[in-house]
Amino acid sequence: MLPKASAPLTELFEKYDLPVDWLFYGVIFSGLVVPIISLVFGYLNWTNKKKNLLHNEMTFFEEKLRLEREDIVSRLGKFYYPMRYFLTQSKMLYDTFALEEKRRLKEEGKNFNTLRHLCSGGTFSDADKSILEQILEIGKKQIGVIEEEGWAVNSHALSDLLARYSAHLKSLILAHESKIHGRDNAFREYVFPMELPGAIESKIFELNDRLECLVSTRPESKEVFCGRDMRVSKFYNRIALGYFEDTRYIDMQTHYDGFVGHVKSGGLICDIGCGVGRDTQFFIEKGFRVLSTDVSGEMVFLTNTYPYAYAKKQSVLDMHYPSLFDGLWVSAVLQHVNNEGLEDAISRMILMLKKDGVLYISFRLSISFSERLARTVTLHDPENVIRILKKQNMKIIGKRGRNLSSKDNKNEFFSVLCKK
Repeated sequence: MLPKASAPLTELFEKYDLPVDWLFYGVIFSGLVVPIISLVFGYLNWTNKKKNLLHNEMTFFEEKLRLEREDIVSRLGKFYYPMRYFLTQSKMLYDTFALEEKRRLKEEGKNFNTLRHLCSGGTFSDADKSILEQILEIGKKQIGVIEEEGWAVNSHALSDLLARYSAHLKSLILAHESKIHGRDNAFREYVFPMELPGAIESKIFELNDRLECLVSTRPESKEVFCGRDMRVSKFYNRIALGYFEDTRYIDMQTHYDGFVGHVKSGGLICDIGCGVGRDTQFFIEKGFRVLSTDVSGEMVFLTNTYPYAYAKKQSVLDMHYPSLFDGLWVSAVLQHVNNEGLEDAISRMILMLKKDGVLYISFRLSISFSERLARTVTLHDPENVIRILKKQNMKIIGKRGRNLSSKDNKNEFFSVLCKK
């Protein structure tokens, strides 16, 4: 039976001989079906808007990544690669320049300085004059890159380094043109900044790693280690600041001397198990280029507080850099590799070396009770390590047995230096 409100409509239907049932179905349709249809269309419309919003957000995100990729490629191509190219060229020429003057001053315990030599009225042989002219031509190109493409540098420390280098080059050009003779004391501090090659290389590693991350289809993982690497990582994360205070300023000179004396001048070194970056900083300040790695994220962070370094979180068992490095510095790392992984770890290291590359390894010969319980340290037989090295055709050029730790004079270490 229809509601009273529909009586006029009923009379109208009867007047024109229309079925009254149609009126009933119409009321049902308008009261129930229409709202349901409206809800369905509303839901479909909302879903479509949501898809469009997600699409727009994804498009924005992809555009942002595309712009970042283009920015990195531009920075590398316009500034960092040219600077590395020119620095390498200049270094190669400088290694053949003023050899007699360098030899004589070395015997006197002094270092040769081209700018000071020119300012004080010193002269060179015709061959050295020609080499110097080529070095200065490269220098002018470097000044151009620094001044025109300096926008690519977003580091205050590196900008300061480049300003010092540019001042050095301009002073050298003036001295070569005999415009600042007699003013060697005024330009005493205008020396080549030794950290520059390392700072440039570090930035190249950093930008390339970021670029690889941007183009990779694999999802990033916050923790890539497992098993022993995980335990070691957590252990050093926990003690990082204390370790920094205890080891940052330890004198390692006796260990450095043999290593750097065999590594190619200005060569590329990998500091495996870099800890808080003590050794990395030393190598960069001596003119080497360095890539640093450690399993501890906190240690990596502390290494990167040195503005010219680049450290990344990586285990030696995951490293793959075929024939890239002139030297590998592996200090106090092998004790964190178990016996089953020892030969694999050493093989990976050797693969990373160029021909004539140098490998320094030191590892513990003693273990504390707590370390034994935590299973973070394995003691290796030095003779077994040397056997593996010789099996890989490495030439042993030095070794030191049972020397006490420079950190606490308690733990005993064994170190070996070898050449590929």
